[in-house]
Amino acid sequence: MGRVKKDLSGRAAELDIIRGLCILGMAVDHAFAMVIFMLPNIFQQSVATYDITKFAYSYWNSPFRMFIHILGLSLFLMLTGICCTFSRNNLKRGAKLFAVAMLFTLASVVIMLIVDSTDDIVSFGVLHCISVCLLIIGLLEKANTNKWVYLAIGVVMVVVGILFINLVNENRDYTVSYSSESLWTLIPKTIVGLAYTGADCEPLFPYGGIVFIGVFFGKWLYKDRKSLLFKRYYNNPVTFFGRNTLWFYLLHLLVIVPVWVVVYLILGARLTIF
Repeated sequence: MGRVKKDLSGRAAELDIIRGLCILGMAVDHAFAMVIFMLPNIFQQSVATYDITKFAYSYWNSPFRMFIHILGLSLFLMLTGICCTFSRNNLKRGAKLFAVAMLFTLASVVIMLIVDSTDDIVSFGVLHCISVCLLIIGLLEKANTNKWVYLAIGVVMVVVGILFINLVNENRDYTVSYSSESLWTLIPKTIVGLAYTGADCEPLFPYGGIVFIGVFFGKWLYKDRKSLLFKRYYNNPVTFFGRNTLWFYLLHLLVIVPVWVVVYLILGARLTIF
């Protein structure tokens, strides 16, 4: 029997293209993060790997990286909101994603216990933020909420989030260690954006607001659930990544880390754990 082709006619190709580019950009960003924050702890570097680390630091601290990071994250969250309008059950999607996010948190706790640190525990990262938004959106859909309500909610969340960022910056409390404050008081502050903790932190204010604004644009521009730019769906590597962003997000580090380890060993770096 021939292989059954997946029906992609209900997807908008331009959304998957942009989502695919965003997730690939995230992988590149995380690859540089590994060079800066992880590899120096397990390798005694060679001259060649030192040059890689130096380049990674210059990229990480550059205005270009900051701009691309904010743009990519904002686009991805906006597209997540737009794609919510294509979904039949955002409550179910939100519940599943929240379970995955909590497993991600559990994995980060185990890793941090192994390395005897709590500073990089992921308590409320991008998966947590999106999953909570999906749950709220699913409830609002039950009430047939008007698209303008989503826009109002989103704008308020973004504005409040910006105010929170300015507040924590003024108090020099932007990044807080789990060891410096009670976990039960710090996690709620992290969720709403009054403190930034861990390796991945995207609080509901302002980041969740971008998802709600995306729902508004989805209900406005994609009310017929059809592509605005293409007459047919173009199936290629970029759209493949765009359709499977969750799996790519969960598995990409399993590829990046071994690749870097092999590269460092080839370039003469020695493992410090032996």
